[in-house]
Amino acid sequence: MKHFWIFPRAIKYVIIFSIVTLGTLDLKPVAIVSFLLLLSVLFFYRSPKRQVAPSQNIILSVADGVITDITDISEDAYIEGEGVKVCITSSITDVHVTRIPISGEVTNASYRKGNVFLTDASTNQKQREKYTIGIQGEKIRLLVHQMSGFFGKRIFSWIWNGHSVQQGEISGHNKYGACYEMILPKKQVDIVVTKGDRVQAGLTTIGVVKYEI
Repeated sequence: MKHFWIFPRAIKYVIIFSIVTLGTLDLKPVAIVSFLLLLSVLFFYRSPKRQVAPSQNIILSVADGVITDITDISEDAYIEGEGVKVCITSSITDVHVTRIPISGEVTNASYRKGNVFLTDASTNQKQREKYTIGIQGEKIRLLVHQMSGFFGKRIFSWIWNGHSVQQGEISGHNKYGACYEMILPKKQVDIVVTKGDRVQAGLTTIGVVKYEI
């Protein structure tokens, strides 16, 4: 698949602001504002190329950011047993493109609208925009919850139930930072990251499969 250095949805904005900037060089205030908007689009929608080495034995990070929590949980709806929740928090300066952690089929996708603005993102999880996908891989199944930060309605993805996905492929985009929860089956996966580690989508290994099913 051809890789774009910028998230495809933003190409139209790059073209528009480039034309406005070049067309208003005689009107410096307008040209400066348009140029700054162009730079912001290039920054927030950047999508660096990454060489992913697919493997059914590892689980890759879904996003760029920092590991903020690793917790044992019980997840009966999809994982059907003991799980490990790995939380990744992306800041406004991180790459905002998300990637698929394992190859497989999407079998549990859902979306929840969120408030436009949250005064306290840490205590209003039920008000956040939330996108969830469950992936059934060759060896394991896992869940990924993607939640917006202070600004809601800023998550975009085209992945849905029935889609076949490849490990490391681009799955969507978020703006202004987001929080991710990767729910992995505890008995089948060894977690190889620790709290405070920086991770990169499609490059950093989050866990290793213990054995074949």
